[in-house]
Amino acid sequence: MDVQEDLLISSIRIEEEGVDPKSVQNAVNLSMAAAIKIAKQPDINVSTGQYNIYQYDEEQNTSNKEKRLKKKKWRGSQVLSLQSSTPEALLSVIGQLQNEGLLIQNLNYTLSNDKRDAIRNSMIESAIAKLKQQATRVAKALGQEYSRFTMINIDTGLGARPPIAMYRSSTCFRYDV
Repeated sequence: MDVQEDLLISSIRIEEEGVDPKSVQNAVNLSMAAAIKIAKQPDINVSTGQYNIYQYDEEQNTSNKEKRLKKKKWRGSQVLSLQSSTPEALLSVIGQLQNEGLLIQNLNYTLSNDKRDAIRNSMIESAIAKLKQQATRVAKALGQEYSRFTMINIDTGLGARPPIAMYRSSTCFRYDV
């Protein structure tokens, strides 16, 4: 069964740099507040996550310690997650966020929970109808009549395989290399 994915999701990243952690945190927070203001639309679900602030050495290969200490900088980032079943609205917002300097981490389609549940329910109904037909055929072939199922397990999957036991053999193989 081919199913059209109906939910567009994207992760947009804010990145800021500076000479001290406080200024970087403030810059990330201000950028995120502005991005959320742009992204808050009726058809778009907005959430934030993955907030990182860290120090790095701009000139790691420099041997002069004093010079290296002057080159220590801070970098910060945060991710803005967006979801919408209206792709046009989300793509428009993503364009605006890119114009503000934000970076796309990913952009892809998936199934919404509502559509996944609807498809799953219709497949269950179809599977049960086919199971009844097969049970009737088997019962008829055995000279019996199908009356009812005593138990049906749905969404059980195949389960995990038991681990294969490792046996120790008394036979050794020798390979000359």
